[in-house]
Amino acid sequence: MPRYCRVNLIITTVEAVVKKLEDSGFEEVEASESAPEGKSFFRDRQVPGVLVFAPRTDLHDHLLVVSGALVLQDKSSCFPAHALSPSPTWDCIDACAAPGNKTSHLIAIIHSRLANNELAQDCSSIPAPTVTAFERDAGRAKLLGRRLEKMGVCPNVKGGGGWKGKEWRGATDGGRVLVCVRKGSFLDAKPQDYPNVRAIVVDPTCSGSGMVGRVDHLLRETEPLFPASSTSSTTYNGKNMGGKKRKRGVNPTSESSKEVVSKVESIAAFQKKIVSHALSFPSVQIVAYSTCSIHNEENEEVVRFALKDNPDFRLKRALPAWKRRGAEGMESCVRVDPIQDLTTGFFVALFERHRTSRTAVNKTSVTKTSQPLNHVVSRRNQMSSSMSAKREVGDAKKLGAGGGTVCAPSGGRGRKRRKKRPVRVKLMKF
Repeated sequence: MPRYCRVNLIITTVEAVVKKLEDSGFEEVEASESAPEGKSFFRDRQVPGVLVFAPRTDLHDHLLVVSGALVLQDKSSCFPAHALSPSPTWDCIDACAAPGNKTSHLIAIIHSRLANNELAQDCSSIPAPTVTAFERDAGRAKLLGRRLEKMGVCPNVKGGGGWKGKEWRGATDGGRVLVCVRKGSFLDAKPQDYPNVRAIVVDPTCSGSGMVGRVDHLLRETEPLFPASSTSSTTYNGKNMGGKKRKRGVNPTSESSKEVVSKVESIAAFQKKIVSHALSFPSVQIVAYSTCSIHNEENEEVVRFALKDNPDFRLKRALPAWKRRGAEGMESCVRVDPIQDLTTGFFVALFERHRTSRTAVNKTSVTKTSQPLNHVVSRRNQMSSSMSAKREVGDAKKLGAGGGTVCAPSGGRGRKRRKKRPVRVKLMKF
């Protein structure tokens, strides 16, 4: 499999990186469907800024990688941010950010568009867009902050930068893009606190079943269920991939397969929850959902659930030029075959808002006020009961002073019992 690198457009350009590679002994060749050989490389046809090198090319100690100008990132891992392609003025969120390659890619896309003045207008009066990255693990969040600094996100911004409490803040050159890393789960984020967020990347924990090599996934939260270092074999579409033997449909007859099924179901339940949460943000227009899995349960089934649960959204065709598509009825989604496509097995779906129903607009406000409203109703009932009791006591006092009695039937208010007056008979004279 080829080695892939992404040019970090936050601090450099593709042309500058190509020149430095050629100066260090590499040769740029014409792009092809097969991997390059030796010290040659070419520019990828599908993802702008991605360079393709020969298999086993070691660039870890290359000056461009050490300086942050080149990012070691698999090609398919670049699909979510590239497919999202947000407007350069939109606020965005990376819901599951660490180790940060997708976050930095998203920042780079927005920064380069603003730097190239794609809006063709003066942006000085437009508020700088903000990219917020969530990471629930404190150690991984700190690592994310350090990686973003290396990639050109400066923590010295107006009003203070770097870590303050549970937030790390920075900005790209010229303050074009503001960046915020937050320690905490994206599921704990309240949508009403992010009224300007228009685009979200959701690349949650997955089974990792599509991973052949481990490039930018070395720091993911979970190891793949079928590691390539296993002594037995793995098959995908009937082809050997290394690892435990399996096909697309997990065989539930063996005990190990049952454990796998249980893990995949548990992971898929979390994926459905986090995608639906992303779609609940009031102003979000587009959401990119991705996994490095080949399981339908983590891919098309999650998408079907999210669409059914969020009728205001529909699928948008992701990466239209990409030939390999999702399952039947899900052709708008992207599938990556790790053997035929020479990159990590991947899945990408794009949700776009096509309407805004009244329920969606008021969803967060109803949730926010439901508890206080119940409290008001309860308080009103208490006040009504108290006033009724006071009236009954007052009636009793009045009747007591006048010699009358009060009847208080169960569940009703007391009533006066009138005294019977003697009947007077008037005698008539004849």
